[in-house]
Amino acid sequence: MTNTSKTSPISGSFIREINQVCIVTNDLDKNVRELSKRLGIGPFKCWNHKPPSLFQTKFRGQELPWTVKLALAWVGNTQWEVIQPLEGPSLYQEYLHTHGEGVHHLLVDTGPLSFERAIERLVAMKFPLGQEAMLNIPAKFGFFTLPRPRFAYNLLCPRFAYLDTEEATKTSLEILKLPPLISLRRGCRILKGDYEIPAGNTDINASLPNSFISQIFKIGIVTQDLDETLRNYVERLKIGPWRVYNLQSPKLDQTKLRGQDSNFSLRLALTEVGNTWLEIVQPLQGASLYQEFLDSHGEGVHSLGIVTEGLNFSEAIEKFAALGCPVVMEGELENAYRFAYLDTKPFTKTTLEVVSIPVREIPTALERLKPARWYPAK
Repeated sequence: MTNTSKTSPISGSFIREINQVCIVTNDLDKNVRELSKRLGIGPFKCWNHKPPSLFQTKFRGQELPWTVKLALAWVGNTQWEVIQPLEGPSLYQEYLHTHGEGVHHLLVDTGPLSFERAIERLVAMKFPLGQEAMLNIPAKFGFFTLPRPRFAYNLLCPRFAYLDTEEATKTSLEILKLPPLISLRRGCRILKGDYEIPAGNTDINASLPNSFISQIFKIGIVTQDLDETLRNYVERLKIGPWRVYNLQSPKLDQTKLRGQDSNFSLRLALTEVGNTWLEIVQPLQGASLYQEFLDSHGEGVHSLGIVTEGLNFSEAIEKFAALGCPVVMEGELENAYRFAYLDTKPFTKTTLEVVSIPVREIPTALERLKPARWYPAK
């Protein structure tokens, strides 16, 4: 199945791609070392962001100082970011206090819509700015390091902003402005890091010897009210259309939680944002990871669907088990595919999921599963 299987975005859509997933943690260095050593994610380029590299910091519209540790790596074409808040008030610190460690935000690409126009549009949709800042980091080209820009900051320095979308979309969204002619990947490559994990791995575009996760293909969100969440995505963000399913036995079969049979049911909606699937789940009855997540964490990003390079479904499960990440929940969607959630949270601060078919076959499999409806209606 090729890209011709993709559904057309709804009218007014301006969010074209999800470029980054960000994890907020209490201990960045420990978390990043686990990601690279255990799961082969990395190498990570790391910074201690404080003045003068971090400036014009604002929090909920007020000029307030805040500092962070930050690390970046690539998983295929998606950035994996890790942030540890340090000093000052921030959305990161609020998230830790409210939810604990986990996926805090998604960096989205607004295509031809400029940074300023994207913010205007989102603010007009009643998503106020929650936090913003600019970065002034030396750039490194081979053996040469260019100093921090001393002028034209608005043109030469990256600027980022978070929109307060969490209540409506169950996660925060980030918008990024890069200097002219600089892509996200190139910008990450040329900006000089403070240190690397593993140490000495300076090429952020390289793969680690133990790398086996090649793509983040899905972002899974858990909500208490699927209908309300879908309305917010469609009516305010223009993200959709969504396939909506009511899943219980026999459509949802062979379900187990920590190795024990668990007959749970749920409502599920799926759409594509660029090359990434966005999934929203509302648990209904029975014991499940989704319900546990709601009870302990609240609504938010629950899981990341991944592709394992050169490993089939069974081999991927065996690989993770050998790394100390056994299957924690599993099941089968009728006429579609099998799925398994892995106990990766101690190391990744989120749950990873693998499925039994190639990503390119998911649209066809979902049609076989037969959605209960489309939203908005086709």
